[in-house]
Amino acid sequence: MPARRTITAFLVGGRLRSDTLTATDTWALRTWASLYVDVAFVCPSGCSVRGLSAADPALAAAGRALIAAAGRTVVLAERTRIGRNDPARFAALSDVSLFITDHRPSDAEAAAMEAEGARFRRV
Repeated sequence: MPARRTITAFLVGGRLRSDTLTATDTWALRTWASLYVDVAFVCPSGCSVRGLSAADPALAAAGRALIAAAGRTVVLAERTRIGRNDPARFAALSDVSLFITDHRPSDAEAAAMEAEGARFRRV
């Protein structure tokens, strides 16, 4: 990234979770609340017609804060995340600009998510 002068990267402090490498807790939430980012890339553990979800409330709070700071939100989700609901919901599908995934969901799941505003790009 140092060669890309048009990109600014921020490192957010907080408790770094060893399982997800996500910065969480008060320090991270305070930092996100003080920033505006053009595009947020989030990787939820679950995304379905019910929205984006995480396995832990601290992860959900971090995701919620990041999305609130963003002008646009892009979800990066591999096939096992689509159609899954974890305990801590942190965003509605209407909060997401684009889903990038390796596999299009089933027709029924895709139709339900697209009715809520989801757009998919398969890579």
